[in-house]
Amino acid sequence: QTAGRGNAAKQSTSAFFSAGAVSGAVEAIVVHPFDMIKTRHQLNHGQNQSILRSAKILYREGGVIRLYRGLLPEMLGMAPKGSAMYASYDIAQRMLSNTALGQSSATAVLAGLLAGLPEAITVTPFQVIKVRLQAKENLGRFAGNVDCVLQTVRAEGVSGLFTGLRHTVWRNSVWNGVYFGCMHVMRARLPVSARGEHGTAVTM
Repeated sequence: QTAGRGNAAKQSTSAFFSAGAVSGAVEAIVVHPFDMIKTRHQLNHGQNQSILRSAKILYREGGVIRLYRGLLPEMLGMAPKGSAMYASYDIAQRMLSNTALGQSSATAVLAGLLAGLPEAITVTPFQVIKVRLQAKENLGRFAGNVDCVLQTVRAEGVSGLFTGLRHTVWRNSVWNGVYFGCMHVMRARLPVSARGEHGTAVTM
């Protein structure tokens, strides 16, 4: 029986890895043009144009492909990011469930908070490269993704790839805690047949 539970846990974690990878890749493709515009707006020190106007400016810079600049590191990062988040949450949730907290909302929140660290460590290097490729002031500076990585490491060392890690940990941990905590509360209000095993609805 113990072996059966162990195999089920391994299958569950594997499923969470797969689900995180697929959902992350789809998310990256769909929202990347908006992320490109967001990054340009955040780095701009002057008055920002409207979203539509900004999209037109980017199109004039390099066509539709310009809206997807930095997509490769985003794609490469989103899959392991999602996998790290869901798998870490799954592991932490199962461990905390064996304590006095049990299957409570506090367990879901704490597991979400803990999942923020491996998620942030996984995704930060990809985000650093993506943003540097998207920045307008870096147009023509990098020959491509690999060149951006090499220039960053040469100039700043490997630690340069983890710029902003502390802030990312805080952001992801808070978000995950709220997200999984809310999902646990929502799940508790669902009929038993609609519930999953790990604090989410079966359709999530």
